[in-house]
Amino acid sequence: MATLSSSRRLVALACLLACVAVPRLSAAQARTALSWVREPGAESCIDARTLGRMVERLVGPVLVAAPQGQISIEGRIARGAVGFDAEIVVSNAEGRLVGRRALRAQVDECRAFDDQLAFVIAVAIDPDVALAQLPGEFATIDDPGAELLGELRAHPPRTDAGRSGAAAEPAAGVRDRPSSSASISAERAHGVALQWGVAAGPVAGFAMPGGTNVGARAEVALTTGRWSQRLHGTVWLAREKASEADTLATLDMAQLGIATCPQLWAASSLAFALCGGATLARVSVQPSGFAGTQQERWIIGPTLETWLAWQFAAFARMSIRFGAQSLWPRYRFIYENGGSARDIYRVPLLMPMAQLALELRF
Repeated sequence: MATLSSSRRLVALACLLACVAVPRLSAAQARTALSWVREPGAESCIDARTLGRMVERLVGPVLVAAPQGQISIEGRIARGAVGFDAEIVVSNAEGRLVGRRALRAQVDECRAFDDQLAFVIAVAIDPDVALAQLPGEFATIDDPGAELLGELRAHPPRTDAGRSGAAAEPAAGVRDRPSSSASISAERAHGVALQWGVAAGPVAGFAMPGGTNVGARAEVALTTGRWSQRLHGTVWLAREKASEADTLATLDMAQLGIATCPQLWAASSLAFALCGGATLARVSVQPSGFAGTQQERWIIGPTLETWLAWQFAAFARMSIRFGAQSLWPRYRFIYENGGSARDIYRVPLLMPMAQLALELRF
């Protein structure tokens, strides 16, 4: 039967003792702002983004930007005399200190401390769910924390009215989670965090009206977990194309589209996503220098896009996107001048695009 190393067993036991000895720091599934700092000498330790993902794997998608947090968890890790020392401070929305935890790991590699750090933060957010997700290796029969873990699961720390040992109030505006596992599962299923965002940036297109063209694109996004739903609009520069030696036609296009974008991969501050959707476009051709009327057509079709995003702040990221659209019907815009018909533009089968975007999340 697999067992933990002695240092990890001691840290695990310390985590469990902290859960019993210190009252619950906050109510279940509170929106939580997490700040994490690596002191000089601790650069090899877990980064904030990875730590946040580990915590959310234990208690669900509860992490939000600082202004939206019902509780605030500030963590700091530094190299100690032997191993690494970490401190975790929890405060409520009013800035009142709720609790403080100090951890020490006598390990040579700081990343061996990851599981314990994530677990202690998860317990501060939601003890019930965090303990339910505790790896089975902590509960093996020959583990020194097995008996304590059994008692903790049988009598978890609570702040419910009427329970003995209730010694701390939950953070303001946050309610306690029901104790049954069925209620916990239901609340997690319906407690998906929603996040709004806006993005804007330049876009370049090929095979556009007038040839290669540039424009501006803006969008709004609603993110739920690893999925985002997006509504975007694009305006392209008007371009002129010669119909004859002395006649011109002005071409322009504007677009409105929707897309759904699952995140396929993420590591540290980078993420990769694939977007699929549809775009409605208005193409207009205006004659200049000869008799004719303006031609206007509406076309629609599918779009496919991939993007690589770099998260450089808790609320902001840059992304570079590549994609293509196919718009139908494939209209031909033709003018007659001097008895001869001339093609001004024909909608192509495929229209490649590239974009650079700055996205802000709220």
